[in-house]
Amino acid sequence: MQKLLLYACTAGFILTCSAQAATFTDQANGFSVTPPAGWTQVQPTPQGAAVLFKAPTTVGGFTSNINVVKEDLASTVSLQQYAKQSAANFVKALGAKLANSYEGTMGGNPAVSQVFTATVQGKPLIFSQAFTVVGKRAYVVTATTLTAQAQGVAPLFSDFIKSFKLVK
Repeated sequence: MQKLLLYACTAGFILTCSAQAATFTDQANGFSVTPPAGWTQVQPTPQGAAVLFKAPTTVGGFTSNINVVKEDLASTVSLQQYAKQSAANFVKALGAKLANSYEGTMGGNPAVSQVFTATVQGKPLIFSQAFTVVGKRAYVVTATTLTAQAQGVAPLFSDFIKSFKLVK
């Protein structure tokens, strides 16, 4: 879970993208997603992230991006337990405040979405995170944007989450 926080700081969106790009499939980690059109995959992928996409432009000195992390769990953990621990980690690592939490689905599985606010390196940020726990695996999608862009970014994050699918 600690690794997730390092990559959450680099995840996010940008307002100018509305269409989606080609679907990205990660057979090794068992998922597929479709990023917003114009976003590029960061290579090499930072340690811990299965995939990282960045926005085509930088706004206010911040390049928005989004990532997916697959975490292998040592034991079976409920979605609610995972949500509680994730929130505690965000608060501890970033001094973040939990702004919203709600339940939904991701890849046809029950999911929790959490929205945090924090200031990182002088930039006010919104961290939107959605995750599902399937057996002993957690799939975590984290998006970060400047607070000023948050309202326009919500539909992009929603589309990205809707595109998430587990693959065999």
